Amino acid sequence: MQTIHPLTKAREDRNLTQVQLAEAVKLSGKTIWSAEHNKPISAYSRRCLCRYFKKSSEELGLVSEEATMRERQQALQSLASPAPALLPTPANVESPSIQPAAIPSSRLSISIMPAAPKQAIDLLTAAGDVTLEQQAGAWLAVGAAHLGQLFDANWSMEDILQGLQVVLQGVQGMSLLTRRNLLRMGAAALCADILIPNGKRISAEEQIQLCQGLGQSIATAWKLFHSASTPQMLAIAQTQLYMIQQSHSMLYADVRPLFYAGAYNLIGATRYFLGQHHEAQQALDRAYIAGLEAAHPWLIGQTLSWQAYVSNGLFQPAQTLLIIDKALRIIAEHHDCESLRLRARLLTLGAENEALLGHKEETQIRLAEAKTLLEYLPELHEEFDRVSWLQSAGECALTLKNYDQSLTYLQQAVDELPQQWTLRRASTLISFAQAFTRLKKAKQALAVAQQTLPLIVSIQAPLLKQKFGHYLQAELLAAFPNNSSCQQFVVEAHNHLALFSTGKENGFVPS
Repeated sequence: MQTIHPLTKAREDRNLTQVQLAEAVKLSGKTIWSAEHNKPISAYSRRCLCRYFKKSSEELGLVSEEATMRERQQALQSLASPAPALLPTPANVESPSIQPAAIPSSRLSISIMPAAPKQAIDLLTAAGDVTLEQQAGAWLAVGAAHLGQLFDANWSMEDILQGLQVVLQGVQGMSLLTRRNLLRMGAAALCADILIPNGKRISAEEQIQLCQGLGQSIATAWKLFHSASTPQMLAIAQTQLYMIQQSHSMLYADVRPLFYAGAYNLIGATRYFLGQHHEAQQALDRAYIAGLEAAHPWLIGQTLSWQAYVSNGLFQPAQTLLIIDKALRIIAEHHDCESLRLRARLLTLGAENEALLGHKEETQIRLAEAKTLLEYLPELHEEFDRVSWLQSAGECALTLKNYDQSLTYLQQAVDELPQQWTLRRASTLISFAQAFTRLKKAKQALAVAQQTLPLIVSIQAPLLKQKFGHYLQAELLAAFPNNSSCQQFVVEAHNHLALFSTGKENGFVPS
């Protein structure tokens, strides 16, 4: 006797024909026929049917179109490393602290969450030259995986954070890292329904959930980038890279390089603000390779934009312009919102470098072209918006010694910047203070500098700290050598910045 297909039984239990079911779930009759004859159907179709019958795809006997690919991946996994040579692998990341050799081959496709604390310690002490950021990243990955058990017990995010506030009071003395803020930011960035499945096989739903969770995590981390401290962001980025590596063979082939590029770009961006230009360039090179693997013009252009920032940080305006123009050529034919936003950001960065070279006309041409794109970018956005344009226009005017014009632009930028975007706000305020100083307006310059100091301390970005410290010594004191208020503030700022640099403030020790 032939066994009735589970989907057929579920359909007949509701007295539906294949056509009626197709209409109810808004799928084609061919899809229903294929499903009932053990033919593969898309993930979207399976979700529609599961939602309609309130059953899992296994209960309905549905076959995924990804099953063949997954079985092929699992067959290859037994023969080779889980990461292809073209993409960054655990063996060539920042340090050998977390390498495949440290994990038995039988565990390459299972959860990153250790079965016991001892295994976590073994993993983290596999090499003797583990950096502080990598230790933080590995522990954060382990902690995030354990938090998943609380979600299973119906804890809300607020419940978990409230519990962490209490528990962390008892562990503040365990290391010099500011774990309280780190875990608060890490929970927001990493606990976005990320599922790292246990076992050698995962269902299509688990694979979808894994990819969606990692994608949401990376997107959330980029939003945090503008408000969190750079050491916290580096730990989060390292954690995400580790999670991507551990779930490499379980990710869809077309999204895998996108995740690598996103994580490596975030590492490169944070290392840039930490003043680690060589390490930033290494991470961005890996992001560029992943972008090429994905054949994704926007990702390639985004990576080149960060490479341009690194080059700009090394005071290489001519080289920076070459990188910018290369990125602009890559995205020239793309007119979606994100490509236009990236193009505008590249144009303004180009304008700032033209100004550094004293090219007034070229500076204005790039600024004008970027300004025309603002009509397609009407809202505030972390990557680029009207405030970004005002900031860049102010920077260009400052470099070209048009100080009154610079003040006008920068005042508008400061007024419109959201308070929580501390990174952009601190950078804008430094330029704002410089404009007042060069116009010999001591009172206003000092007031802006006083607003800037707490932001510089909270962000813990050595690049901005160095820029701010140079401004205080080379500009503020030099312009007002007999102003006692300025002298007193510079001493106060020096003490705060010295605490920051030695890691005593907030318990942070930079690597």
